[in-house]
Amino acid sequence: MLAAGLTAAFGVVVLLWPRALAGAVGLDLPAARGVTEARVSLGAIWVGLGGYVLLNPVPPASHVLCAGYAAMALVRLGAMAWDRSVDRSNLATLAVEVVLVLMLA
Repeated sequence: MLAAGLTAAFGVVVLLWPRALAGAVGLDLPAARGVTEARVSLGAIWVGLGGYVLLNPVPPASHVLCAGYAAMALVRLGAMAWDRSVDRSNLATLAVEVVLVLMLA
């Protein structure tokens, strides 16, 4: 439940402050359309997934969230190598993704 709550909370933060979060991870949102997309693709999806698991705390729901974080961690590993973007921020995010997988597994 903690992982689902953290997921939903992260989504709320992105919904409220998309430019601040985007800047923290190296994204630039110069146009209003980009801000809207960040709210939707980075905010609403996390609110929806985390909120669903909070409201339906059954294994299938948490397994879907776990699979999502596992996929993100695996893609991040590959992308960091491919893009040569190994840095503190990416490593910290990878660590969070792995911890959330372990919490949800």
